[in-house]
Amino acid sequence: FAAVALICCVVHVVSGILTLSQLRRRGMAWNTILFGPDSLIPSWRDAKDMVDMARWFIGLGSKPKFERWTYWEKYDYWMTIVACVVVGLSGLMMMYPNLFCRVVSGEMLNVARVIHVELALMATSFLFVFHFYHAHFRPEKFPLDMSAVTGLVNEEHLREHRPEYAARLDATNAIVDLRRAAPSRRRLWVTFLAATLLFTLAVCLLGVALTASMGK
Repeated sequence: FAAVALICCVVHVVSGILTLSQLRRRGMAWNTILFGPDSLIPSWRDAKDMVDMARWFIGLGSKPKFERWTYWEKYDYWMTIVACVVVGLSGLMMMYPNLFCRVVSGEMLNVARVIHVELALMATSFLFVFHFYHAHFRPEKFPLDMSAVTGLVNEEHLREHRPEYAARLDATNAIVDLRRAAPSRRRLWVTFLAATLLFTLAVCLLGVALTASMGK
């Protein structure tokens, strides 16, 4: 699992670098890349959307009209990045103690073990409590957000839940280039069943981890 996680992190970083390089070759400014509507970097708009969402929850305002990314998606993404860096580094320290002890004291290995175990358990629990709710258990997504396993999203859903993003795509006619043929019903059912099986397995693994941690 550690090797798979490290490979995924490397692939993600390389993919991000290649994407940045392509955008720069197209002449896009750094300010637009980092702080534009397609960026995952948090902005003041996210803070405003968070406040507006809280007001909507208690009936004091209307639901905010989101762009491409919502504030909770950005938070989810960056918390995952932080967890991967910290858990990954502490894990490497335990995998290669002799290498790391050339630059740090042996006591740091004990610190790394505590950080690795506690943060990994916390991050996994957070994943199921926060991420699974927003991604799959909300009424408009339950029981499964199929875009997570198909890479596609229904255009009607996009226009309803990301109205400003859809309007921006309409204004530049970019939405035409994004349209794809819907998967067949058979493929969707197979994908749904496979994803449900994987998510169920993940929940069972979380239960085993929590039980083992409480036993200690």
